[in-house]
Amino acid sequence: MRKLLLVNGMLALIVVAAPAAAQTTRPALAQLDAEIRALYADVVAGTVRVQLPVRTFARLLGPDAHPMGKWSQILDDGVWRKLQEMSATRPLHMQRFGGRERDAVADAPGDSKTVSYLDEMADRMVAVLPREAAGQGELIGVVLDDNGHVAIPGYIPKEELGDRPLCVTAGEEQLDAAFVGTDRQTNVTVVKLSKPFGTPLAVAEGKPPLGALVLMLAPARRGVVLKVWSGGHDDHAVVIDLSGCIAGFARPGQLLAGEDLKFVAGEIIAHGKVKRAQLGVLIGQVQPNDPIRQQVALLGARPALRVVKVFPNSPAVAGGLKAGDLVLALAGEPVEDLPTFAAAISSHSGPTELKLIRDGKETTITVNLEPK
Repeated sequence: MRKLLLVNGMLALIVVAAPAAAQTTRPALAQLDAEIRALYADVVAGTVRVQLPVRTFARLLGPDAHPMGKWSQILDDGVWRKLQEMSATRPLHMQRFGGRERDAVADAPGDSKTVSYLDEMADRMVAVLPREAAGQGELIGVVLDDNGHVAIPGYIPKEELGDRPLCVTAGEEQLDAAFVGTDRQTNVTVVKLSKPFGTPLAVAEGKPPLGALVLMLAPARRGVVLKVWSGGHDDHAVVIDLSGCIAGFARPGQLLAGEDLKFVAGEIIAHGKVKRAQLGVLIGQVQPNDPIRQQVALLGARPALRVVKVFPNSPAVAGGLKAGDLVLALAGEPVEDLPTFAAAISSHSGPTELKLIRDGKETTITVNLEPK
């Protein structure tokens, strides 16, 4: 240990023995700290903050109980398009507060006509039309390539953004970004920066193994959590593994794995959208506490999707899919959750096997998937 002493009016540097207690430095924790700081620096170099309209920002971060969370992913794309068409001509919008229907209010000039979410009123499903809000909020985006493509963890229709370029904070720079495309079923939007930025983040080949350490980046906050991966995800987050790769986009109860994100983003970059077959069903995720797990012993704790409705003249009907079927796997791969299933539908074509539970028994059917 070094000490500075004043001797005869002059400073002298003297080395003395340090107490034994001062030599305890916790080298393992120091090494962990250095590794995490290095990992975080790599991640920061591959992420940006995208400024979004407040209405879009609020919708993406709405509570899980919000009707948008209940309806947004189980609707067939054809049904969703019809709702969008309906909203473009509907003169009034309605909303529920405290379980009661609010009086209909005429839209003011310039109000958005995009369906914000769906709600149930009596025996009807109502599309709620939002009013435009002023201001902006920030959402994280991950840099995908050297061309400046950025993936954002959320479904953002172009109509909500308007014709102006998005403003992006990239390091210490402010850049413009152009809308490329979005995918509702996997909750991914891609934009392109006006010039390349940073170091693109690689994509992990699989989901993090149970017990692995991961970084969880909150999309709307600058908070980052080092977490032990248990297979569950309670928050919206960009998941980064310890190699600095994107392990996926997490939402409550769901994870779009990195390899699926890569496929979806690639489709959007190439085509402006994800080309996928229309199975022709309304489908919902079977949650861990769903009573049907007690009623169907064969299901147990396995991930599954429930077929809510099958539309006529669809591949689902032709393949023999029925309402009430529990889908376990597509082409031999477990369905896991809605975004994963949507990505799997996109990456398959032609005759494809679906493994089901029907009437308490496992069975397999074949549906013909033709991308459109």
